[in-house]
Amino acid sequence: MEKLEVASLNTLVYNSIKQQIMENHLQPGQRLEVGILAEALGVSKTPVRNALKALEQDGYVTIRQRSGSFVRTYNRDEVTAIFRFRLALEKEAALWAVPQLDPNRLQQLKVGLLTLKERFLHDRANRQEMERFFRLETELHLLPSSYCPAIITHVMQNLVDLSSRLRKLNQENLVRELGPMGFFDWELKLHLDLLEAMEQRDVEKTLQMLEKDILTACCQLLESMRRQEQETQEGGAG
Repeated sequence: MEKLEVASLNTLVYNSIKQQIMENHLQPGQRLEVGILAEALGVSKTPVRNALKALEQDGYVTIRQRSGSFVRTYNRDEVTAIFRFRLALEKEAALWAVPQLDPNRLQQLKVGLLTLKERFLHDRANRQEMERFFRLETELHLLPSSYCPAIITHVMQNLVDLSSRLRKLNQENLVRELGPMGFFDWELKLHLDLLEAMEQRDVEKTLQMLEKDILTACCQLLESMRRQEQETQEGGAG
């Protein structure tokens, strides 16, 4: 029983730190002090160290010998790999699961997206509703993998979480460029089309929509990173 309790504490600490990273309360490149984290979470240093090791394995933290632990940053090759491997696995999950998806769950997701669409059309969207959209989007993308063996579900969850973190880091830039209405109008339409393909059990269209969604998000992120690098170089030269 003691081992189970220790494992549960490690998981709780892992989830807490991961959530702080996902919500960008812990910034890319930020140093993670074990003692400060342990004190903030009300635990000893051991479960924090264990959680940081697990977060490093899952791609959220970098641990450098004699330097410490840091929130991970990503280069363009890593971003491309995360999105492309996610796409490959998500397509396989769709092939496996689309013919047997629960229509009631699809309908619930559809109602949620249509409700958000109505609010965006009337310019009543706020940050809370934007976060709700990202939650619904994540649920939709993870639904097919929930029909797969548990190990696939775990890997898929991590790839979706990693790409969602990258997108959230870039979200403000995209919203600024396209405007809130433009950005979310595109996103809502895309995911409603994806959901419709799943409802119709149209595997081929589902695969096409997944590719369009994930590769578009990847290209947007890479372009934003390129512009940021260029602005940094120009600022340094100036």
